[in-house]
Amino acid sequence: MTEPSKIEDVAVLACEAQGGPGDDRFFVAVSAAGHIGWYGPVTESVATAAQQIGGMLGGQLAFQHEALLATMQLMPTHGLTRQDRSWAIGALDCATWDLHGQWTGRPVAALLAGQPTRSVAGYASLLGFDLATPAALSVVNRVADEGWAFTKWSLRARSGDGHRLARTAESAAAAAGGKAAFDAVGSWTTELGLAFSAAVDVSSLIWLEDPTYRVHRESLASLHIPLALGERLLVDEDPADLLGVPGLTALTIDVVGCGGLTRASQLVGLAGQAGIKIYPHGRSFMPALQIAAAYPTIVSAVEYRIQWEPRRQLVYQEQIHPACGTIAVGDAPGLATVPRIA
Repeated sequence: MTEPSKIEDVAVLACEAQGGPGDDRFFVAVSAAGHIGWYGPVTESVATAAQQIGGMLGGQLAFQHEALLATMQLMPTHGLTRQDRSWAIGALDCATWDLHGQWTGRPVAALLAGQPTRSVAGYASLLGFDLATPAALSVVNRVADEGWAFTKWSLRARSGDGHRLARTAESAAAAAGGKAAFDAVGSWTTELGLAFSAAVDVSSLIWLEDPTYRVHRESLASLHIPLALGERLLVDEDPADLLGVPGLTALTIDVVGCGGLTRASQLVGLAGQAGIKIYPHGRSFMPALQIAAAYPTIVSAVEYRIQWEPRRQLVYQEQIHPACGTIAVGDAPGLATVPRIA
């Protein structure tokens, strides 16, 4: 069996099998040697960016993933935001990995590593849920009892001052069995972070994610709490600033947003050298499963967004759902991201 040499076509298609209004619904398709690789769903703006970049990929070697990523990074792009560009490169990269898997008949995890695991631990997030509601602790307890590696909850600045946020976190952690992760969604000021860190019982925290989306080593180091960072890392950004933050417990990259599986694999190596575990962001759940199966010693668990992922799965021909907090990766070729339009 010889390796197909060149990309023949890149297309963007809309999937009508939406779970609800406003859902992402566009798929990127890369064709070579009679096979099609898919990735999606992505937003319309990312799909437009992928169409622009993908239009220049004809004739490129399909399975030379690192060379293809380097080529895409050097391509001129006009009118694209850095975020859309990074997501588009990531979507195209993932589609070529799916193509590679479809062509070989193997899951992407088996292409990344010789003997991947067949199941991956999931951690549950419920970021749209308000911990200040009267029923909050019973909901936290119920979700935690479903068998997840751990749970993660929203702790936005609007929920109170540092002392109140600390008490909220401690109560939720107790309801979850003693510890929980929290996500500030980039909403905190340095002053709020300092007040929280001074008031909270650190033993209740698995981590606090993204108190700010701007990486300032000194201000983050002053918090003296376990941190999770990296969800918004882009393909053209040096991860050294993130990996050098004192207190960094988890790197929460988005596998597609950071530039795709090729770039994410590079980041796995860098995180491993730094002794940092990776917990991929749940928006790119399907490729995150493959990288977790390939590198289980570094990628500890994948985020499962309880509110959104079940609906997002409706766009695929075959759906993946957790069982008691564990996700079976299976032997389906590629990324298992063939849409219901195909």
